[in-house]
Amino acid sequence: MKSQTKQAPPANLTRALCASVGLALTFGAAAQTTSAVRITVGHFAPFANSVDGTSVTVRVNGTDALTNVKFGDFTNYLPIGAAGRYRIEVIPTGTQTAAITQEVDLAAGDHTVLAVGGANSQALGLLALSDNNTAPAAGQAKVRVVHAAPFASTLDATAVSIRNEINAVVGGLASVTFRVASGYLEIPAGRIDL
Repeated sequence: MKSQTKQAPPANLTRALCASVGLALTFGAAAQTTSAVRITVGHFAPFANSVDGTSVTVRVNGTDALTNVKFGDFTNYLPIGAAGRYRIEVIPTGTQTAAITQEVDLAAGDHTVLAVGGANSQALGLLALSDNNTAPAAGQAKVRVVHAAPFASTLDATAVSIRNEINAVVGGLASVTFRVASGYLEIPAGRIDL
């Protein structure tokens, strides 16, 4: 079950992106239609002083599924088995001690699993989300907003509003706190300033 990660953006861009709210965009990716479970893993836990220092192995039910995943990486979908409960461990490279161990129940289909926290007294953990990879309407894009930036020591202090270029709140997303994910929003395709 080894899989390669997508190339991370340059370190300075990665830090800028991960210091803000994460966005998941869908432009009609092929939907999973069998009873199998697939996951894509995003590493948004800035627990070390360098990007290389955040390297981890992701273990699923005791088997190494991904290696050398670094802060800012987002993997391709990885098939992991049938619907059910999975024990996911995140192990810093060079150790055998898991930094995160969590059991997640995953239904058939596609899922995003994010490693978040580990800074400013925000607990390190996993956030598992069910994905909807059906195509948006013509001329539209699907956007899911995930607050993955642990930039303050209390949840209330992490609250942000998602606004567009004219300062209007997008999709009712006002006072979104760390670890909260929106549903999918359909917005006009193209460049948008959030």
